[in-house]
Amino acid sequence: MGKIKTIIIFAILSGLTVAQKNSFVDGENQLLAIQPLEWMFNKRNYFAEIFENCRYVNQKECDFSGKQKFIEYAHVELSEWENSRKDLLNAFINGCITVAPYTESNNSILINNEMMVQGLILIAGLYETSGEESAKRAIDVLLRKCSYTMINNKSRILQAKIKKIKNKNNALYELLALTELDNSTRCDLLDNDLLDKKIRARLGDKDAESDLIEKFKNENEYWKKERLVSDLVYIGTDTCLKTLILHFNDSLFDYTEKGCLKESIRCAIIKGLRYYYPDERVLNSEYIEAVKPFQKEEYIEEYIKRFEIWAFKVFGVKPVSQSAKPFLKGICIN
Repeated sequence: MGKIKTIIIFAILSGLTVAQKNSFVDGENQLLAIQPLEWMFNKRNYFAEIFENCRYVNQKECDFSGKQKFIEYAHVELSEWENSRKDLLNAFINGCITVAPYTESNNSILINNEMMVQGLILIAGLYETSGEESAKRAIDVLLRKCSYTMINNKSRILQAKIKKIKNKNNALYELLALTELDNSTRCDLLDNDLLDKKIRARLGDKDAESDLIEKFKNENEYWKKERLVSDLVYIGTDTCLKTLILHFNDSLFDYTEKGCLKESIRCAIIKGLRYYYPDERVLNSEYIEAVKPFQKEEYIEEYIKRFEIWAFKVFGVKPVSQSAKPFLKGICIN
């Protein structure tokens, strides 16, 4: 029996690159080479502890070191996974969301941990298999809760996973457009007339980009303006991001039904810019401090000035108007 195991392991290793062979240093890693999420399932308590610890430290310092880097085996095909494993897949997704909650109370902190993003990409690759439900959740988390810089850094593996999916929906095209694409691929995608306008703009359609910028400039209803902020952030061109800075001080606010001043459009712009600058303090820790309940108006005013200084340094533009109200978020009781 031992001899048969040796032959099987040798056969597996003989088909791998030198770098991959060097990675598989013991029996546990050989199991991981075949079924990385099966190995993860056996380590689920370990990962639960890691996710919990990540809530209190910088995500990039989360300890996925040594043999725990299960996701570096992304070359493994997971398409034959059974439905019984979706509890594991969803547990991983939930763990990522717990580390980077997307709620008003936590100010929409983004996932910016390499191992978490790679794990989500692996699960997204199960889109047309028994893991479809989990895959859809992973795709949504990648689009809404992961930094665009990290997604772009994972362009190669993400493109490979999406390429194998035959029936692509809008969310997959939206995700694909965030990766580093060559001109030929961009042109092929733009031939699809059913793509959303923001995706077309992201792929280089200047008419679509100009149209959305003009809509943003002319929109005076808060929730519509907020959605257009998200669109311009997604497109991500220099022109789009500068437009957001220029309109940072627009006097546009969200109110509750009872008339309580809830939020300034500034908040949507600040949170949107995190997708490209996930480690920038003025968009994260300093902002979180500024929107704390009962924060002093002087502190908020000083924070807004710091943001404008940062924005000018990065984008070379300043807001075109100065709002009389140094306001970000209010305290409203429904």
